[in-house]
Parts: sequence; C-alpha cells; structure tokens
Amino acid sequence: MLTAQEFALLAILAQRPGRVLSRDQLLDYASNRDWTPYDRSIDVMIGKIRRKIGDTGPEHRVIRTVRGAGYMFAPSE
Repeated sequence: MLTAQEFALLAILAQRPGRVLSRDQLLDYASNRDWTPYDRSIDVMIGKIRRKIGDTGPEHRVIRTVRGAGYMFAPSE
C-alpha cells in the first residue's frame, strides 16, 4: 500500500507521461516543506514506489530514471 506522499508523487508522474521531471520539480509539486538542493527524499520515495508496484530490476519499465535529468512515467513503453 502506498503512503499518501508516495501516491501523490506517483500521481504527479502519471499525470505527465513521457515527460521528464527533475527532482526540484517533483519536490515543488509534491511537497509543502522547505528543501535543500541536495535533498534525496524523492529518490528514496521513487525506490519505495517501484518496490510496491513491482517495477524492480535493472530495467525499470514504469518509472524511468533519466540520468542527470530526473524521472519519467512511461508505463507502456
């Protein structure tokens, strides 16, 4: 079961399929708290979401990491 914050993050990604969102953008959309440029909470939440939805292994299919850019929701690719 996803937490409310994990669900909100997944919903943000799902509402923008195929679009790469940076950590900063995701923090702005999903968080009502102050953050620092080196905040890794998004990475931790993405990892938890992947495990909970079965998007594991070397090739993530649903939530893709775009190195140096952020994350992208791509469920059908």
